[in-house]
Amino acid sequence: MLALQSMPSMALGLGYIALFGIGSIAGMALLSLVIAVPLKLSAAYLTRTHRAMTARVGCFSCVLGVAIIVQIGAVQARVG
Repeated sequence: MLALQSMPSMALGLGYIALFGIGSIAGMALLSLVIAVPLKLSAAYLTRTHRAMTARVGCFSCVLGVAIIVQIGAVQARVG
């Protein structure tokens, strides 16, 4: 929303937000692909490795989520 306010026209602001959204979607899709390909390959040939990689990715996702929640909570505590 800050970017929208700094644009000289509403059309440019909306274009910027649309381009940012498309870039975010493409980045998330690429990251998903980078994670999914090794997991798919390991599932076909290396069952134990696949299970270990899946567990590691799951744990990392949970730790990252908790870290974000704690960080947001700490910021809210400072503001409030």
